[in-house]
Amino acid sequence: NNLSDPTSVANFTEGDQVIVLGSVKDDCDAFQSGGVVSFNLTGDFVNYSCTPTSELGGGFYRCTWDTNGLYSGWYNVTMNSTKSNHYANLSTTSNSSNPGGNLFYLSAKSKFYNATVVPPSEGWGSTFNFSVYHTAPHPNVVSTARLNLSCTSCTPAVNYYFQPPDY
Repeated sequence: NNLSDPTSVANFTEGDQVIVLGSVKDDCDAFQSGGVVSFNLTGDFVNYSCTPTSELGGGFYRCTWDTNGLYSGWYNVTMNSTKSNHYANLSTTSNSSNPGGNLFYLSAKSKFYNATVVPPSEGWGSTFNFSVYHTAPHPNVVSTARLNLSCTSCTPAVNYYFQPPDY
């Protein structure tokens, strides 16, 4: 197995579509088509399968890894190939010059989603419940957010900020 992409000079941002490309040769150094190939991407705390894998022909195989919603961190790529009447081949590609010998870095951001307010509209002086889900870019990162409420149609304009304490 020979992994040709991604290379150790590439870094990615969450949301990128990462092309994973590799080739398979037998013990006589001949490219092999018709095999079953899988790619796994392993980070500090997670292991992802890159599916589906497509055969491009001439012994080359590829998949596109969707990084949406994934954790940031350093990753390695493992390529596994099998074919009838051939030995199985499992190889991990890494880079000793990167931290922990990892191949590439995926950068992720904190995300907010499913924002709601109850009730959706009421008059001045009513009590509102605001909620939003927040995810951290890494499982070992504590992430906080600042709440900013404003009323631009109020006279005078009202701005309220709440910064949670650091833990």
